[in-house]
Amino acid sequence: AGISIALDDFGTGFSTLASLKDSRIRKVKIDQGFIRGLAKSREDRLLVKTVIDLGRALGIDVMAEGVETEADRQILYKLG
Repeated sequence: AGISIALDDFGTGFSTLASLKDSRIRKVKIDQGFIRGLAKSREDRLLVKTVIDLGRALGIDVMAEGVETEADRQILYKLG
């Protein structure tokens, strides 16, 4: 209950790792720019996997923006 804060477009702009220390942050939304490249970019897959693992370790829900294909969904499922 109550209000929770989501950190939008994580990985771009002003969203930083330091902001994850804020105990009010309950959700992180990975920017769609990283999601669009999952099928072709090893670097995007590594970055997304790292954010997922970090979120889990900190007790933060992680969401992905811009999941538009079944291939993207399957890759995200495998990443965690």
